[in-house]
Amino acid sequence: MINKLTLGLALAVICSGCASTAKLTPEVASDVQNGNVAAAFFVEGKKIVYDELVYKVLWNENRSQESVFEGSWDVDQEVTTTFAQSLSAVGVTAQPVGRFLSDQSLAAKFKQSILNTRDASGMNTAMSLDAEVRDAFVQAGVDHLILLRAAHYRVQKVSGFSPQFMLPSMLIVFDVRSGQQLYSEPFGLGGKIAVEKSPREVEANDLSKLKAATHEWVNTATTTRLPDALGFVPAKVAVASTTQ
Repeated sequence: MINKLTLGLALAVICSGCASTAKLTPEVASDVQNGNVAAAFFVEGKKIVYDELVYKVLWNENRSQESVFEGSWDVDQEVTTTFAQSLSAVGVTAQPVGRFLSDQSLAAKFKQSILNTRDASGMNTAMSLDAEVRDAFVQAGVDHLILLRAAHYRVQKVSGFSPQFMLPSMLIVFDVRSGQQLYSEPFGLGGKIAVEKSPREVEANDLSKLKAATHEWVNTATTTRLPDALGFVPAKVAVASTTQ
């Protein structure tokens, strides 16, 4: 019989590559793709949660540990840059959100706006930007915000199998001009990271393996899955059509 956790891992890997069926309408997708975009990546919990299933002779033992890295790695700012560059690679005029919110008070209000997309019970709620933040975007000529909101890193390990690294995320598109959320769907990130004995090896050398993997996950997902998820016209096709 297949262990439930093993099956869950397999499903998680499969679903992490699934494209959303709730695409933007062609008109809205074109508007987003051809407008000015502020890109943001944000991890709610700056921690790694390790879950391990250990097979015993007469029972299975579940073990869970957490490792908090808040204060030692500015993952939001660092990966936001990669996210913006990856959006640009698929034909979107995108810049990191920090370019428009250099004021610390505005940055703090923007962070709270992101946190408010999850209610007290952990359910997703529609995004609503702080008025001052939205005004700053409007004044800078930003049309849309594209946000990758991640929960926290989760590592699942089953005895005898390689660990699976996951970063459960939501892809959110917000229309700055109208003040309305246009899109919000799961957008799984994750994959394998080479470790020899323990998943916690990703913490060595100032989280170097986890950092490298995160940049790779975001770039790959953005350049291969995001355009289809949002209904964007492939950048090469869009360019070719304007030269005819």
